[in-house]
Amino acid sequence: MTSGRPPRTRVLAAVERLRALTEEQIAAARTLRSADLAVLNGHRADALFDLRIALQENGVPSDREDQVLRDAVRGLALAERRLNHIATAVLDRIACFDAGSPAPTYDRTGRLG
Repeated sequence: MTSGRPPRTRVLAAVERLRALTEEQIAAARTLRSADLAVLNGHRADALFDLRIALQENGVPSDREDQVLRDAVRGLALAERRLNHIATAVLDRIACFDAGSPAPTYDRTGRLG
């Protein structure tokens, strides 16, 4: 991926793209839109690959660029923690409906068993 942007700007753009995708994943997870999550997971894999390439081509940042990038990474980390909390909550709820356990039913005598 070659562009006219300086390397640090490419890293910042990749981090910002990941954060935007993470925010979209949060919204999709909150509303249990699994198809949207599947698509977003693919976009996220692409964005992570772009970030890896940008990091490999990274030059030495100025102090100002470094602070902007640090702030963006903190924002991404916060969004990822929120996504993790939501995903954990959803998985905990799904575990309540464990399909591996048979549902209790009434027997011939009317007892739940």
